[in-house]
Amino acid sequence: MALNRTQKEAIARRATQEGLTLTPEHWAVLEYVWQYYQEHGVVCNFRTIVREGGFDKKDLYRLFPGNPMVYLCWLTGLSFPPEC
Repeated sequence: MALNRTQKEAIARRATQEGLTLTPEHWAVLEYVWQYYQEHGVVCNFRTIVREGGFDKKDLYRLFPGNPMVYLCWLTGLSFPPEC
């Protein structure tokens, strides 16, 4: 199940508050994290995003500077993965 319009609007508002302009690259990662959560009931960890999601580690840090998992969880409104 993909992010719906209301969820996308909420994510865009949170991103704006942080001064982050979301691109299609950002949305691809956000959609992956959301889809994983819908399928497994937990947020995937960073390693899963890279290995199973096929996203490049350096790109994730470029898209979500500092700590990508903090951004991803905060933007989607999901809790941190159990490992965090």
